[in-house]
Amino acid sequence: MSAGPSQPPPGAIGDTVAPDDVDLEDVEAFIDPNAEDYEEVADLDEDDEAPLSSDDEDDDAMGVDGDADGPTEDRDAAEYSLVAPPRDDSECVVATHGKPVYACAWSSDREVATVASGGGDDKGFIRRGSDARELRGHGESVASMEFSTDGGLLATGGLDGKVNVYDAASGELKRSLEGPGGGIEWVAWHPRGRVALAGSEDFTAWMWNADDGALMQVFSGHSESVSCGGFTPDGKNVVTGSFDGSLRVWHPRTGECAHLFRGHPFHDGPLTCLAFHATTPGLMITGSEDNTARLLSSATGKVLAPLVAHTETIETVGFCDTMPCAATGSLDKQIIVWDTNVCQARGTLAHDGAVSKLKWIPGTMCMYSTSIDGTVRLWDTRTSSCQKVAYGHTKGILDFAMSPDYARVITASDDCTARIFNFA
Repeated sequence: MSAGPSQPPPGAIGDTVAPDDVDLEDVEAFIDPNAEDYEEVADLDEDDEAPLSSDDEDDDAMGVDGDADGPTEDRDAAEYSLVAPPRDDSECVVATHGKPVYACAWSSDREVATVASGGGDDKGFIRRGSDARELRGHGESVASMEFSTDGGLLATGGLDGKVNVYDAASGELKRSLEGPGGGIEWVAWHPRGRVALAGSEDFTAWMWNADDGALMQVFSGHSESVSCGGFTPDGKNVVTGSFDGSLRVWHPRTGECAHLFRGHPFHDGPLTCLAFHATTPGLMITGSEDNTARLLSSATGKVLAPLVAHTETIETVGFCDTMPCAATGSLDKQIIVWDTNVCQARGTLAHDGAVSKLKWIPGTMCMYSTSIDGTVRLWDTRTSSCQKVAYGHTKGILDFAMSPDYARVITASDDCTARIFNFA
C-alpha cells in the first residue's frame, strides 16, 4: 500500500461530546448561507437547469431502467452465489452465526476493540477484546445495528419491529424500544447524545431517549417503508427516505415536516440510501432504484443536481470530507466518484460484483468498499487505483464498519460469518 494520504490515518476520531449536551429543543433553521463556513456545491439560479452527466444522453437508448446491457444483478444474489477466494486475509473470523450475517458495527472505544454482528438467526454477538457474548432479545432477524457516539451503548434493529439497546461493555440488554408495527430497516444515533432513531417497514420513523426508553417522537408521512435516514451532523434535524420515492426533513421536537422532496426534479423510484456531508451544512446525497443520485440541500429544500451515469440501482453513497467529491456504488458493479462542484464523474472504480457499501476514510481521498464478489477493497480516488484487496468470504458482503483508526474493517456476509481485515 502506498504511503501518504492513501493510508488510513491513525487517531482520526476526535473526542466525543458528552451525551447530556444534546439539545433537541433547538429546532430553528440551522443553515446560514452567509456564514463563513457555508460552501455552495452547485451555483444554480432558481430557474437554471442543473448540470447533467454526459451519460444523460444515453438514457433514452437504455430506457428508464437502464437494462440495455443485460439483466439487473439481484441485490439478494449474494445468498445464492458462492465465490472461491484465492486466500483468507482476515485476522479474525466470527463463526458463531447459523445464518447470513446482515449487519455489523465497530465501537468508537479506543481502549478495547469492541465489535458486534447480527444476522438471520435472530441473534447478535458482541466482542470486547477476547470476551464474546450473545445478544439476546430479538424474535426475528437482526438487520441493523450501530454503537452510540460515545461507544457506551449498542442499538440493534430487528425484523420483529424492536430496537434493543445493550450495554457495550457487558452485553447486557438495557431495554427494548417498542412501537413500530413493522420490521426495522435501520438504526442511528444522535451525534451528541443517547437518542436513538429507527426507520420501519410500517412507513414511520421513531425516536427514543435510549437512557430511559421514553418515546420522543414518531415521524409519520411516508406511504411505504422508510428505507434510509438519520440525524443531520449537527443533530438539529431528522431526515428520512422511503421506498415511496420521497425524502422528508423533520423538526425532531414537533415532528413537523420542514421539507419534502418528491417528484421532478427528485427521484423517479424508491430511495435506497442517504448520506450527509460532514462539514457543509445541509448538503445531502441520495441514491435510488431509478439508477441515479441527487445532491440536495436540507436548508433550502431544493435539489441541487442529479448525478446520472449508473445503469442499475444505486445501493450506497457517501461524501469525501477533504475535497468536493462524492461517490456512488451500484448493482452495476461500479463506484463512480463525482466532482460535486461541476456535478460530473471524475473516476470509476470496479468490483467483480454488485457494490454493497462504501465509506470514505475521514481526512483522506481514500475509501473502502465491499461487494457481492466477497471482497473488501481500499481505493485511492486521486488515481482511481485499488491499493489493496482483502479476500476471505465465500459469499457476498452485505455490510461493513471501520475501526476508530480506520486501519481495520469488520464485514458481515451471506456466508454466515463476520470477518476482521487489517489494512495497515
